[in-house]
Amino acid sequence: MIVRNQVAVIDDDSDLVNLFCDSLTSSGISNVGFDNPSDAIKYLITRHSQFQVIVVDWRMPTFGGKEIIKLVSQMDGNIEIVLMSAYDLDNDELREVRKEDYLRKPVHMAQFVDAIKNKLIPAYEICVG
Repeated sequence: MIVRNQVAVIDDDSDLVNLFCDSLTSSGISNVGFDNPSDAIKYLITRHSQFQVIVVDWRMPTFGGKEIIKLVSQMDGNIEIVLMSAYDLDNDELREVRKEDYLRKPVHMAQFVDAIKNKLIPAYEICVG
């Protein structure tokens, strides 16, 4: 039985990845960070069933948030996705990836952690097996 209890943080800014992951770890949330979107996708292809939430930046080289959201949705529809951006996203962009809202960077760490906690379901409620 595999328990979904991981959060993936994907952002091309390694300092932000470290900051977000440290905040999650301090809050007792298991996580893995990626500053390379291609590496994140390769990792998720074989381990997607371990993840409950993926946090992804909208604008990144190689794969942007839109591409990652589409790939993850095709891989595993049970993963919650939290979108982040330092840019204003219009409603058409959000509708295209089926997201109603997103976290605007810069984001206060307490707000970030709360947003992730709101997406998490207790591990005993979702097991894959």
